[in-house]
Amino acid sequence: MAIPAAAAASFLAAREGWRAWQPARHLLAGRYTEAQDAADELERSWMRIFPGLRVSARYAAACALHLRGELEASLEATASIPRPHDADALDAATLILLDREPVRALSLIEPAARMPEDRLLVALARQRLERTREESEELDEESVTGDRAAIFYFLRGLYRIRAGQDELAKIDLRRAADAPHANVYTRRARALLEERPVDEGTSSLAPHAVAKALGPGDGPS
Repeated sequence: MAIPAAAAASFLAAREGWRAWQPARHLLAGRYTEAQDAADELERSWMRIFPGLRVSARYAAACALHLRGELEASLEATASIPRPHDADALDAATLILLDREPVRALSLIEPAARMPEDRLLVALARQRLERTREESEELDEESVTGDRAAIFYFLRGLYRIRAGQDELAKIDLRRAADAPHANVYTRRARALLEERPVDEGTSSLAPHAVAKALGPGDGPS
């Protein structure tokens, strides 16, 4: 009976391993509602006895909410995650999109900045606090693809809008808008690009357009 017992154990391990991977799999595929559902199911399962898995499930759910544009709900979902954690960078991105609490956003992202997108979040927080550096290495071109490209190019486009670099901003926003999966970044990029000037002397990326595109009501994808 040893062989059947071992086979059953292997099957169960494979099944539970598959379940644990579902939130990440759906996130990578741009299926944010399914990712959130899978994360919630994982946290309700017997595997919630593992603290690390509970944290991973909550983080995946928060990522899904963020990418769907449910920003306040994303902040609520990360509130119970022990720190430091990757959720610090997620919360910083959420606050930048909400256009509030730049001091808190900067304090969260500066120690956690590793990726090109993180460095742009640092630059945006500093910009809002009027601490912009003359030499901004955060804006350097990076090799980013897929959903990361949407995040990177939207954030850089937003930085350039605020810096008055409208033509460069439009290039970045088009790149963000063309990303493969619709999410909060692609939708906001498209909203900015669809704005029209009020008259000949008004930029299509004027501050009123930025404020409109940065509103909290993105809704799910």
